[in-house]
Amino acid sequence: ITFNGDTATANALDDYEEGVHAVTLGGASFTMHTDKNSLQYTKVGRLVTLSGEISVTAVSSPTGTFTISIPFTVADTSDLAERFQGTFSCQNINFAGDYLNIGSYAGQDQMTVQITTDNSGWTYLHGNTFSSTSEFVVSVQYIT
Repeated sequence: ITFNGDTATANALDDYEEGVHAVTLGGASFTMHTDKNSLQYTKVGRLVTLSGEISVTAVSSPTGTFTISIPFTVADTSDLAERFQGTFSCQNINFAGDYLNIGSYAGQDQMTVQITTDNSGWTYLHGNTFSSTSEFVVSVQYIT
């Protein structure tokens, strides 16, 4: 697709994809609900929109920071411009903090969830905060 009659290849929109990303969770050994284990995505050019609901049915052997895999690697741009924000709604997750913040850093192929407390600092959500009834809904956009 080209715009405004411009036929230059550099100005053509030639990258569109829709699909379902089978999620891998890190930070513990997770078993996910068979109907709630994927996120849907749309990729238009370099912009990826990713959303869906995940349900955990078992968790064991917590090892550290909770991570969520994503279908495309985040772009590595200058001045940390590649960082992104999104929504993360959860239930049956035990954490001490005021709110959760989802995001990523340059070159990563996963998201992490940050916990902020009293506007004074932040840490990451860990695998040991999940139970066999934990669920979350996520929605983010990022640049590849």
